[in-house]
Amino acid sequence: MKIIFILLFLAVGCKSPSVDNINPLEAYLDPQIKADPNLREDYIQLMTNYRHDQGLNSYIYSKELELKAQEHSEKMASGSVAFGHTGSSLRCSELMVELGSGNLCGEIIAKGQESAEGVFASWMSSFTHADKILNTRYTHTGLGIAKSDAGVIFWTQIFLEVE
Repeated sequence: MKIIFILLFLAVGCKSPSVDNINPLEAYLDPQIKADPNLREDYIQLMTNYRHDQGLNSYIYSKELELKAQEHSEKMASGSVAFGHTGSSLRCSELMVELGSGNLCGEIIAKGQESAEGVFASWMSSFTHADKILNTRYTHTGLGIAKSDAGVIFWTQIFLEVE
């Protein structure tokens, strides 16, 4: 059985992950449309620093929001849904139920920006997008990033006020 497992990984060109390095999110993500994981960290750090410079609190980063945002980014990247906010009300409702609370929920999307700085600048140049990034009522956020077969990056950020 162990030999079959090793051969399977060799056949598909993968390295066997160490048990200590397994991220539960990785099991959910479609490896064909996964974007560079550093983009997420870079963006969250950039946004957090900007909010601090404005005298605002950091958002609590939520894996639940990240999974919903990631799912939407992947659907847009794969073409199974059009670029847009299709299903955002349902995503918000599901998150409120899942987290057991929530009064205000918002979502921003982008496509084509290849860096954290690029998407942040794009969102901040739009009043409606910047309003969500700088909103003082939202307490939680999550970010999803996926790359299409053509190499286009799709971004989704979800915000939620949790009591």
